[in-house]
Amino acid sequence: MLYTVLFIVAILLLVAVTSNKKRVPTDTRSDEEKSAATAPFRGQVRLVRYLKVNIAGTSHRQGLYKYTGKYQGTIIPEPSNEHDHNALMILAPDGHHLGYVPADDTQIVRDTVHNTFPAPCQIELHRKRDQYDGHYYYWGEAFIEQEPSNN
Repeated sequence: MLYTVLFIVAILLLVAVTSNKKRVPTDTRSDEEKSAATAPFRGQVRLVRYLKVNIAGTSHRQGLYKYTGKYQGTIIPEPSNEHDHNALMILAPDGHHLGYVPADDTQIVRDTVHNTFPAPCQIELHRKRDQYDGHYYYWGEAFIEQEPSNN
């Protein structure tokens, strides 16, 4: 009886230990593909910093479910905006209007891109379903590359 219990405990421990191992994804690219992907950066060390701004107005946009995820976007001015003539629109790659740079951050964004538009940015758009009413809520961030400072 004791050997049976010890055997079962040993099996349970073995199962617990092997199920906790993390699986490491394997890179299936060929050596040529890996080399081509890193070619522009060989021998270069570059510090990249980003200015992160929230995307305002996502609750007023339609069709954002297609745009959740991470991708390259664009920031452009919208001088015809009736509420804020300094408004900066954030656009998806296909030109879909995702939202705005918050009014408090507009000047720092303009300074970061040296008032040169359209300005590229990285976008992360998220969605979450409300557990009570079932509606989806969207929020996101735009990351604008900054030049490294020489401090």
